Amino acid sequence: MRLIGGELEHREILEHICFTDSGRSSLRLFIRSGNSKKKFIIPDFLCHVVEDVLKEENVDYIFYNILDDLSINISSIQSKNYDVLYLINYFGVVHDIRALNINNKIIIEDNVFFSNFKNTEQYEKWFSFNSFRKISSLADGSMVKTSLPVSECVKNSEARFVKLKEKAKINKYKYLNSGVGSERDYLRLFDEGEVMLDQQSEVYKMSDASLYRLLYIDKTNNQHVLKQRFDLMRQTFEKFDFGKNPDYYSFFPMRVKNRDALRSAMKKHGVFLPVHWSCATIKNRLYEEIISIPLFTIYEDNEFMYLVEKLKREVQW
Repeated sequence: MRLIGGELEHREILEHICFTDSGRSSLRLFIRSGNSKKKFIIPDFLCHVVEDVLKEENVDYIFYNILDDLSINISSIQSKNYDVLYLINYFGVVHDIRALNINNKIIIEDNVFFSNFKNTEQYEKWFSFNSFRKISSLADGSMVKTSLPVSECVKNSEARFVKLKEKAKINKYKYLNSGVGSERDYLRLFDEGEVMLDQQSEVYKMSDASLYRLLYIDKTNNQHVLKQRFDLMRQTFEKFDFGKNPDYYSFFPMRVKNRDALRSAMKKHGVFLPVHWSCATIKNRLYEEIISIPLFTIYEDNEFMYLVEKLKREVQW
């Protein structure tokens, strides 16, 4: 029998961990930790913000190709000269890059679709981050885990955009649940907060309010429900499924030919479906064909089934 009593033990050895206000700030943190002169290779299917940050930080970068099934075209990397390989684990699916020679390369894992994550592939030089804004109701927040040294450039204050986002979220709740205020009011605050974030160049800490809310997210139960919803979507919309099995559930991505028309049709039913992502500076037809179905438990079962039924009606089979 083990000893009982005293301070409780830890099971897991943690990498260096810190929290910033956003995924883009976490990327800036990596760059400003002595990596601004390194050459990046990034996927040709990505959020434009990644490219914006690299340009603003004067980082040299090239592209590699993402195939139609969201996997990496390994041959588009093998002959390239680079220092940092930037991976995006799309919709909670971790890439397999065992076919690549990554000796002395730094691996960045963009885990914006994960709440928590590990260095599962045991990369020697590893930097990873998420974005709580993308997968929860939090107004800000990004967790960084890394095996590398990081700069002390994180400001010990909250980013200015957070208060606008917090107010917008509260106003949206009041409007949807009590009819207080107007849709225009909270949408304006969301837009103002996003503009402020786009203009931000400093790296701030995660807000206290979001850290508090993070403590009360039931991640285990959430994942159980989200997996059930994911499986339902896969069964119902098998024709549009990418066939990937996520390590973390947040969205069900569908590949459809009439994506923009489908979004417009769903809006008429009061369903606003996100797109990951709007087109960046390099072409990949995934930008025009992917639509993301949110699985989050903030939506009641009857609301989620309403979404499913309307989607069945509007999608072009």
